Amino acid sequence: MKNKSTGGVVTYGFTILFALLGVIFYIVNCNTDYFVSFDMNRRIVAGLTVGTLFQVLYVVFCWKRVRKTLDLLPVLSACIYMAVTVSFTESRITEIAYIMTFQKNADTLADLRSAILGIAFCLLAVICSVAASFFDISRDS
Repeated sequence: MKNKSTGGVVTYGFTILFALLGVIFYIVNCNTDYFVSFDMNRRIVAGLTVGTLFQVLYVVFCWKRVRKTLDLLPVLSACIYMAVTVSFTESRITEIAYIMTFQKNADTLADLRSAILGIAFCLLAVICSVAASFFDISRDS
């Protein structure tokens, strides 16, 4: 049972890492030459931050054996990550299609790379968050 607890902590660690990379690449993408004219959606940044905070709180409190009251946090963080991923993808999908169709040059492709990486890391955070919710990470297990 010790391996199950270790696997859960590792999966939560990857979830937190992917969410942080997602928010970093979103901020980088919002400051690129092509996407600077679009406003930064603070809900995306706040959602990734709050989801990550929920993940960290859940891991910390599970190790302190206060788990019963916080079982909803992994579910909430997965829902928040999914909503953020959909919002991020929705805000960039038409511009990705426009760049790939009409403005395919080195500058716009470099700007596009940060958008695609940000979306990919957000999606990986969703997948890892769902996978992590299946692990019991309390010290007793």
